[in-house]
Amino acid sequence: MRTRNIPRNRVATSTRTSSDHGMSGLKASTIAGINDEPLETPIEHVEEPLLNYIPKTLSPIYKGVPWLLDISLIFLSLWASAVTTWKRMTWLQPLAILKGWKAVPTTGELVVFVTKAVLLSVFARTVIQDLFLPPSRVSMKSLLQQHFLPSSLSRYETLSVSGSDGKDESIGVHFLEYANPTNNTSSFDALYLNHGFGASSLSWLPVIPTLTKRLGARVCLGHDAAGFGFTDRPDDLGLYMTKGSGRIAANLLLKKTSSSTPKSVALVGHSLGCLATLKMALELPEETSKLIVLCAPALGVRTPTSVQKEKWWTGAATILRENLFYPVFGYTLRRAVGGKKFWRRGLEAVWGDKSKLRDSDVLRFQWPSVGLGWERGLLEFTRAQLSAFDEEDLQDDRTLLRRVMDMPNTKVMVILGGSDRVIPPGFSRKFFEDFGLPVQEMVGLGHDPFEEKPEEFSDLVDGFRKSSFQ
Repeated sequence: MRTRNIPRNRVATSTRTSSDHGMSGLKASTIAGINDEPLETPIEHVEEPLLNYIPKTLSPIYKGVPWLLDISLIFLSLWASAVTTWKRMTWLQPLAILKGWKAVPTTGELVVFVTKAVLLSVFARTVIQDLFLPPSRVSMKSLLQQHFLPSSLSRYETLSVSGSDGKDESIGVHFLEYANPTNNTSSFDALYLNHGFGASSLSWLPVIPTLTKRLGARVCLGHDAAGFGFTDRPDDLGLYMTKGSGRIAANLLLKKTSSSTPKSVALVGHSLGCLATLKMALELPEETSKLIVLCAPALGVRTPTSVQKEKWWTGAATILRENLFYPVFGYTLRRAVGGKKFWRRGLEAVWGDKSKLRDSDVLRFQWPSVGLGWERGLLEFTRAQLSAFDEEDLQDDRTLLRRVMDMPNTKVMVILGGSDRVIPPGFSRKFFEDFGLPVQEMVGLGHDPFEEKPEEFSDLVDGFRKSSFQ
């Protein structure tokens, strides 16, 4: 394993970001020097050099109860269960039963005794873990000052993005930035990647170097959508929408290409990120040539009837949400993702061949869970998807795709995983059959083919580029 000092220019911000990440009021001058002497040095993952291990002082899962305390809890639970099951229980009761001085407990009494003992033991362990051994949740400020970001490509900057009410909102965005180290940078000003549900920009790490070089892009970018990863949790619900994510992406791309009208860009979306990619394309100038790749697209899943225009979260619903639903579901999420094997089991279900799932694959998804507000971000994202802020939010996916296809200088292709159990290829083929788009299927791969076979995925995209622009 190799260690690496963090470059000082990895982080930039302005004077205001979201308070959910603890960055409110943090000035740029403060950020500029916080990594001069980092308290921890990042260690590259042995399987994936662009990915750092989670800091040793942080734990993404619940820590185990010490064995001596665990045994004590079991004995206490057994005794508490016994004295509440047999009302006149004494310390000599077990001996008295063995000697025949007392009657042997009935089957019903034993069932009650065992059930109460198990429940008391589990409850006691849960309380101990929640109070003293919980998973780490750190603000971006703490992550930057005391630890480090998840990748050598990680950046964190504040962007000004148009919110749902049309006013500019400041939001701290975590994103990846990879500069093409080769001389082959003539095809695209930028390659932009939009991740899917439950993931973050880190999911693109395996394919970024290869795809960037193969396509001849000057720079590769990809941000964490609001509600995921280490991007701030904004108050504006509209920024959690795919349209809001598309605006963040377009804003970041234009900023990093230093141009209001880039000559050409390649846009790649995965699963739900395909919606953000299509809406991002609509945000970019028509004069910009666009190559769009939709991977395992979640199109045709969400219909206009699944959202509502009225703001149902106001009034009494807000009180219930903040004092009942969010605390309950937030705690449930924390217990779930705080399990040792949660992410591995989840990814095994979506991988084409689960035997080829690596530890680094799991770590890319697990890393963001140490961020403060992770659970609330996911709940806010979910709430946003059930809402609509304008007529565009109510349009169906077919209309959206047709609008993008009708743009000048725009080419679209689709890549599917042949063994995708999340969005079966048959479903996708049926959706796209009327559009005349090239659809490629990667045999034996699951919902994340660019992570399973990054070289083959890059070959398909590059082949499409050559056939479309040469």
